[in-house]
Amino acid sequence: MGVKRWVRADAVLPYRINFENLGPGRVDASGNPHSTFAPAPAQRVTISDPLSAHLYWNTFQLIELGFGGTMVPIPQSRAYYGGSVPMTFDGRTSNVGLETGVDQASGRVFAVFQSVDPIASLPPDVLTGFLPPEDGTCRGQGHGSFLIKARTNLITRTEIRNVALIEFDRQMTIATDQNNPHNPGSGVDPTKQALVTIDAGSPSSSVTALPAESGRAFAVQWSGADDASGSGIDSYDVYVSTNGTLFVPWFGNVTDPAAVVIGDLGQTYAFYSIARDKVGNLELPPVAPDAQTVISTNSPMRAAVTNLTLNVGEPFTLSNSLVYLVEGHTYTVALDSRSIALGAKINPTNGTLSWAPKCHQARSASALTLWVTNNTWTNLSDVMTTIAVVKECLESTPGTLILPIGQTGRLPSNLLTSEPVTNLTMGLALQLGRLEAVNAEVRPEVTDTICSAWMQPAARPLPVIGLAACSNAWMMGTQQGARLYPTAPPNQPSSFQWVHIGQFVGTRPDGTLVINLNTQSGRVVVLDEEPLLEAVRGTNGQPELMLYGIEASNYVLRATTDLSDSSSWQTYWQDAITNNLVRQFNSIGAANRALFFRAGRGP
Repeated sequence: MGVKRWVRADAVLPYRINFENLGPGRVDASGNPHSTFAPAPAQRVTISDPLSAHLYWNTFQLIELGFGGTMVPIPQSRAYYGGSVPMTFDGRTSNVGLETGVDQASGRVFAVFQSVDPIASLPPDVLTGFLPPEDGTCRGQGHGSFLIKARTNLITRTEIRNVALIEFDRQMTIATDQNNPHNPGSGVDPTKQALVTIDAGSPSSSVTALPAESGRAFAVQWSGADDASGSGIDSYDVYVSTNGTLFVPWFGNVTDPAAVVIGDLGQTYAFYSIARDKVGNLELPPVAPDAQTVISTNSPMRAAVTNLTLNVGEPFTLSNSLVYLVEGHTYTVALDSRSIALGAKINPTNGTLSWAPKCHQARSASALTLWVTNNTWTNLSDVMTTIAVVKECLESTPGTLILPIGQTGRLPSNLLTSEPVTNLTMGLALQLGRLEAVNAEVRPEVTDTICSAWMQPAARPLPVIGLAACSNAWMMGTQQGARLYPTAPPNQPSSFQWVHIGQFVGTRPDGTLVINLNTQSGRVVVLDEEPLLEAVRGTNGQPELMLYGIEASNYVLRATTDLSDSSSWQTYWQDAITNNLVRQFNSIGAANRALFFRAGRGP
């Protein structure tokens, strides 16, 4: 039944009643042209707006009347206005008589716009009027606006609806909530009614009770609810007192339901909350605090850690350093959820934190938060947060390639840089005798910022790959970089070979360098006549097999559930690999059952 538009019980409500003399080409709310439109200007428009009994009619105040480009502001606190303004349209001059106000006995708001011949003081000819057909310039639109106050004794969920009646040149009356302004019989649309819903009650809230003793760091939680079926909680103000002193604001207009206190040993802290609903109703302060606790002098305390600046890929460790321990007690160290999401880890044996930031975390400041808790007195904890600023990142990650021996293939790579660079070099590490670097090339179909790529296969200690940006451009963000061309020498067995790229050095447009010594790895599946078999986890989480082999060669895949019985091997699949040098096997076994596979050349 329309949008509630919650308001307070003592709200002053602004209303504006719009009307329009429809012209050719005007469309309805669905975008369809109106079936009929006005052939001439309107000379007289009347508005009748029966007010709800839920309003104080004697608080009615006019704001403004308007039509076309003419605005008539009404002096403040006026409940009645009468006057006229001149206007000229299509070479014809007339006056527009204006009258508006409210009938205090019936609660009906009225407004009259009337064109008047300035000489005869009568209505002008039929082609002269104050409101021509609308043409998209607002010349055919008008309005009246006012303020009025809702009654203060209304209960929550009281609805106040307003529907005005408009009449053009003493013709058919149009209600502002009609489905079709040309057809009163088409019914009404409640969403077109000016609806407000009262929220008369204040919300309530409280801080969750705390233990009598807490650690140096402890969580304070609060929650609340609005009065029954009200507009809902918007925010909270949370207050704190230390050692019985006056309460002072801790948080204001906060939407989070909790926060961590880091206090001083032996101090007493008390808390209460005040809730605010979505229309601004405030909860009254409580007589007594909602929660209170004393920070125990037996609380664990972590040593302070200064903030850090890290390179991407640079391993960082932080030992579990406690400056206060209770003899004979053990402690648990844990990360908060945000630190875990960053990729940080805790060694469960010694509580050491470790983290190596990734390239996507470059040029950012991340908070790493550690909690330490006494395992005997689990209400005693401390927390330590260090801010790690991660420097810029520059890296290229190679993909995967299946390569028969004696051939050269194309290995894709993706470039990621947090800094604009015009040139980039990187080192390429390959297994000696297994792969040889040949060349690198740009893929112009996928990048318009990298214009050249090169390779120095004989460079020492590693072959070097180089990329250069196009003129007046630079490399930045994520994009497909160059393709690498490795060769698999003959006379070697099938094997999985890693391709490592590192020692990245980029040049910014101002000539300064960006350096990243981190290494990124890709893989080449080198194939001789013998197949390779690999178990992987599929996208659905289920195990799959990947069988790599030379095309058109015949291979056999065998399976057993008992490795101790050599006669138990059964043929699982036998055929030639016909596509892309790989054959994928899904649904390879029943759940909760060990199944072993081996592959070889077929007969």
